[in-house]
Amino acid sequence: QLTEFIGRIKKKYGESLIINGEPRSEELEKNKRVIRVSPLIISCRNEVEGGIGRSDIPKEAPQVEKDFVVNTDIEVFLSSKPYIVKENENEKTNEFRDTWVRKEFLVVENMMPYLARRVEVKEVIVKTLEPIEKALYEIREKNKSLEEKIELLSRAQKSGDEQTLRAECSGFTMLLNGVIDAAVNGGIMVYVELFLGKQYLQDNPKSTAVVGSLRAGLRRMRELCENGLALHEEIVQSDFRKLHERMVVVFEKLKKALLPHLKDSTVKRSGTLATLFN
Repeated sequence: QLTEFIGRIKKKYGESLIINGEPRSEELEKNKRVIRVSPLIISCRNEVEGGIGRSDIPKEAPQVEKDFVVNTDIEVFLSSKPYIVKENENEKTNEFRDTWVRKEFLVVENMMPYLARRVEVKEVIVKTLEPIEKALYEIREKNKSLEEKIELLSRAQKSGDEQTLRAECSGFTMLLNGVIDAAVNGGIMVYVELFLGKQYLQDNPKSTAVVGSLRAGLRRMRELCENGLALHEEIVQSDFRKLHERMVVVFEKLKKALLPHLKDSTVKRSGTLATLFN
């Protein structure tokens, strides 16, 4: 679809330079019109302010209602692009340490869906995430997904909603396994080693608040995984029983690996910093 769209734009504006990234100064000087084509995803004001997802959706709302709200009255879209920043060009690139993210929020004049095929962009808001902020965002995103799924299935279990349990249980299994497995074998433990050590705070003293939020996010993830496994034990389908047992073993390893990094030995026990880390 994107290829077809670019083809139509080229046909209509053949004299223009069409790009998919940020225009360079020489491109702007040499061309009368530069058109940038970027895939967009639905966003919201809450995400502009650093939140995850829309804040106007009741937690207890049915999933079909949540899906409807997410796709209604849309006024913000997001174009996100990672890029590498290296302090030492001679060092090997570390994607977790060196990847920054440029987020470009486009606020449109008329809320979507709209009768017209095109709407005007009235405001562009650019946010840049440092590597530790990118890590924090990813952890919060995982936590939100777990929270929503646990709430949905807990309600279904209490009300005896077998249809929802059958429909959602396998997806819950995959989500829970993905979070636990990735936490042990993937980026989460790399983030822990990079950003929760004493050396990082010594090198980045202004990042104390973000480090505290990262610790809090990891504590919340640990709590959600524990609660999720307890719920999964009760509703797991027989086909996934062995996978559940494996998740329990892996999660115990995760708790042991996280334990020394989630202690607050570097925090002063007074003022706002102590509150932030707890």
